[in-house]
Amino acid sequence: MGDRTYVELFVLLEHTDKARKIASTYRDPDEETAEGIYTRFAFDEVSYGKLPFLDALVFEGIPYESNYAAGGDFTEGTDSCKFTENGEAIIKEISKEEYSISIHKLYELLPSPAALGKFISERYEYVIVLPWANQLEYSKRYLARKLIEGNVNGRT
Repeated sequence: MGDRTYVELFVLLEHTDKARKIASTYRDPDEETAEGIYTRFAFDEVSYGKLPFLDALVFEGIPYESNYAAGGDFTEGTDSCKFTENGEAIIKEISKEEYSISIHKLYELLPSPAALGKFISERYEYVIVLPWANQLEYSKRYLARKLIEGNVNGRT
């Protein structure tokens, strides 16, 4: 059965129809609204907050953010796929807990400012999701890159 929760999936307006079609092969969204530059799909009762079709969105070059509410056994978080300027897919799964840094770890690194700075920078990079800016263009670069690399028949 599993722990179930509410999930909001955001995709660019230009990817709405394709994302809806992919999602509906698993289940129809409970709600859909256009908000600014993206479409928000809402899903109730998602097992552990993980939409089963996110890999299909990546395969189709659709950047997304999937925000899930806390459940009985997990905290809220975000699953995302954004593309870099070079057309590389950056996929992240970040729970709310991962935004916190242990004061004990910081204190341990305090004698070495370089190590402390490196640790903080690495944590920051880990939890930051790329912005929506240029994602339509970058997703096209991702798809072109897949074609060039011959990955059109396999999932990334």
